[in-house]
Amino acid sequence: MALRHSRQAELFSRKSRKRRKLKQDPADRRRLQLEGLEDRLLLTTGPQLIGIQPNDGSLLNDGDLRDVAPSDLTFRFDENAVIDTDTLGAIQLTGAGADGVLDTSDDVVVTPGFLGLGETTHEVIMRFAQPLPDDRYRIDIDGTTAGALRDVGGEVFNSGEDFSREFELDLGAQVLAIVPQPVERVGSSVSQRRDQIVIYFNDDNLDPTSAQNPDFYQLYYTGDTATNTDDQRFIPDAAVNPVVYDSVANTVTLTFSQPIDQLPVDGGGTPVGFGTFRLRIGTDEAQPLAPNALTP
Repeated sequence: MALRHSRQAELFSRKSRKRRKLKQDPADRRRLQLEGLEDRLLLTTGPQLIGIQPNDGSLLNDGDLRDVAPSDLTFRFDENAVIDTDTLGAIQLTGAGADGVLDTSDDVVVTPGFLGLGETTHEVIMRFAQPLPDDRYRIDIDGTTAGALRDVGGEVFNSGEDFSREFELDLGAQVLAIVPQPVERVGSSVSQRRDQIVIYFNDDNLDPTSAQNPDFYQLYYTGDTATNTDDQRFIPDAAVNPVVYDSVANTVTLTFSQPIDQLPVDGGGTPVGFGTFRLRIGTDEAQPLAPNALTP
């Protein structure tokens, strides 16, 4: 009996609570609904970042490793946002610098060539004045300080929370300069190495085997014409060390069997002398085929 009484009391208690809930004043229910809606609105005030897109159109995700440096980044916010251009300084890109670690003394803040609105008021474009080098990067958007990103109504970005996203660039080796027939000074004398070309790379370490493969350096004499049908191709062919890679100086020195200006010859085998050359680096593909002539 005691057990039955306890269950009846429990059921009655539940029904009573339910009945009291149903009898709740309608004004109270509306007030609770408004309070809940207000809470949700407070969570989404101010511009909200939807995504970041490099110029190739893909989405930039946190921790991405990319082998192509973007020329610009597009920040897309919710479509209701009208970004205050006076607060765009809150968007910042920082490189890790020589030590490859962010938040150290050698960090480099990237100064964009352009930072402004895109085609809409909820789109911000950061365009770089120079190509970004190999490095680890972090995008920061201030949402907490007096300099935070805001909309024109003064609402702060991301409901008053900071935002950050990291990515890394691991680019291929880049050619910085090419010096044909370099001049060198030894003591008081100056001489020109007429059979050589020196290629300067950035500080990426090259694979010594591929860096010293003569087939990856093709020198074309163009014949000073717009077509490639009369091109003459040469590769470094010195008897000793035709290609020398210096990992400290980040240079590759090409040496040919004779002075470069004497390499191209006419139909009779006579050197044609100076002319226009084109150096093709990084591929051992055959000489491009002649273009097809199209008759309208």
